[in-house]
Amino acid sequence: MQFKWGKNLDSSTTHAPLDGGLLYHSHGPPGAVLGTWMRSVEFDLLSHELGKVVPVGRGLSARTTLGRDPDLFNQ
Repeated sequence: MQFKWGKNLDSSTTHAPLDGGLLYHSHGPPGAVLGTWMRSVEFDLLSHELGKVVPVGRGLSARTTLGRDPDLFNQ
């Protein structure tokens, strides 16, 4: 997956970190969570932090193991 932040920002978010995410393992009816999203797991994308796993919806949990691939950082 590749992503980039746009240059034009909403004036209400100019001082907040850029925030996005990829929802995966989605299931259930659309709009079940806050009237917008399906129950799912989110791979969080913030301008200063990537990869936080966020359960979206009630009754979900997530557990991860931190790993580091040195090849990604030594290029």
